[in-house]
Amino acid sequence: MSTTIRSFVLIVFTIVCLTMATTVFFLTRKHDSSSSQLGVNGELMSAGGFKGPWSECLGLSGQECKDILINDGIDSDKIKIVLQDSMVTGDWDEDRVRIWVNNAGVVITAPGRG
Repeated sequence: MSTTIRSFVLIVFTIVCLTMATTVFFLTRKHDSSSSQLGVNGELMSAGGFKGPWSECLGLSGQECKDILINDGIDSDKIKIVLQDSMVTGDWDEDRVRIWVNNAGVVITAPGRG
């Protein structure tokens, strides 16, 4: 077999293997969109029953929103009120909820898990 044909076969083999690996990865992902559903008030709930985001908090004070989250069963230690444009960690914590507020303390985005 010539070098050109060997190279071509190797490239095709590599593409097939990568395609199969990518397919397996996407089929076995733990957090896919099919594991989410809408809750009673239209909140997104995962298969684990996690609630969020809380669009009813938009326009409220950060503390009022925090009270709503506590009433929904979120651990108060996991709720953080954060001033807009503040730097935060990029790690994912499904138990944590950040409440983003403006300089007046008003909620500017619907709080969600992460």
